[in-house]
Amino acid sequence: MKRIFILCCICILLLTGCWDQKIYERTGFILQMGIETGKDKKILVVYALPVIGIEKTNLPELNIEEINVLRQGREEARKSSPKIIEAGKLQQILFSDELAEKGIHEMLEIFHRDPVDAILPYVVIVEGSPRSLIEMSAAYKNKPLPSMYVNQLLTNNKNISNINDATIAYFDTCYYAKGLDPFCPMIKSGPKDVKISGSALFSGDKMVGKISTHQTTLLIALTNKLKSATYIFPSPNSVEIQDPLKEGMIVMIKKSKSKIEVKMQGKQPVVNVMLSLKVNLDEYQWDNVSMEKYKKNMKNLCRISLIKIFYVY
Repeated sequence: MKRIFILCCICILLLTGCWDQKIYERTGFILQMGIETGKDKKILVVYALPVIGIEKTNLPELNIEEINVLRQGREEARKSSPKIIEAGKLQQILFSDELAEKGIHEMLEIFHRDPVDAILPYVVIVEGSPRSLIEMSAAYKNKPLPSMYVNQLLTNNKNISNINDATIAYFDTCYYAKGLDPFCPMIKSGPKDVKISGSALFSGDKMVGKISTHQTTLLIALTNKLKSATYIFPSPNSVEIQDPLKEGMIVMIKKSKSKIEVKMQGKQPVVNVMLSLKVNLDEYQWDNVSMEKYKKNMKNLCRISLIKIFYVY
């Protein structure tokens, strides 16, 4: 009998149970959050939650609040939502470019301290208003739920190196590390879809410039994180194109390796960038342009793009 009692005590100590449980049917999961500047120096925050149980499931529940601190927005949204709002399943945080120029790190610090909040959502900069983008994307025909649509768009473009994997954890790592600055995807909304427009470059937590997706590919290569990418080179300017329906060259970047050396000449820093790319020729205008001219054009375009990136930083 004594052995049975001891065994039961051991089982009680080892087995876990449900203590702070949250009922799924009663919880509203924030999948998308938009943050921009509001009126009277306030913050305008938009929460997008999936709507379960009606026919038009592509239309999210939107909670829009003007607040002074970020946590206040969730508490205000709970007053009008039929469910308890939580951010543990958040997929993206969309910042307006106007707000990003002022600094966004203070908006992210709440995610570091709350164990319920995720630190893996994408940090995305919107050209314009995140609120307008969320509302417009909800009205797109033949598109999934806006948060799912934007998340798939970001993931697919990350896999082909049009953008980087800019999560909250990544942003904070670059923000606190010496010699590193983050760069995040930029998107913009149109009448029929959302499009990747490039990347936003940061100095600290403030956006200081923008680059295209082509330049982003080279920037990812400089960080030695490029897996594979498709790169398009236009025809050299010195060549007359006989067939306007086809011009330029496309290569598949299979491997990249970079080396950056920084030296001081007096008080002036000098940066030497060595970027080696292993590519496969995918499509080429064989009849009109020689390969030597294309090679020269490739080097010039890469050099100009890299100068642009360093100039913005």
